[in-house]
Amino acid sequence: AEAFYVEDNSRLGCQIQMTPAANGLEVTLAPET
Repeated sequence: AEAFYVEDNSRLGCQIQMTPAANGLEVTLAPET
């Protein structure tokens, strides 16, 4: 959630989230899902 509020990394965070690869990364980071 911190990266979401970061303005400097906003572009990077937003891109990573919008990127399809983020789907796999998010799952790996949140195995509890």
